[in-house]
Amino acid sequence: LASAILNSQTTYKMKHLLEQAKVNEENLRQREEEMRQSMEELQATQEELLRNEREMEKKLVGIYKN
Repeated sequence: LASAILNSQTTYKMKHLLEQAKVNEENLRQREEEMRQSMEELQATQEELLRNEREMEKKLVGIYKN
């Protein structure tokens, strides 16, 4: 009987740990997706800033040539 109770408790704990692991995994996946999106936004912003910088350089070169 003690062995059955111990097995039942162990099974319950294992199921609980598995549920926690699944929740943690989903949370990590969500954070990873948010980070990926943030990185894409940062990259797009960097590219836009670089384009703007190049345009400004061209304008400055044009001003100094005149």
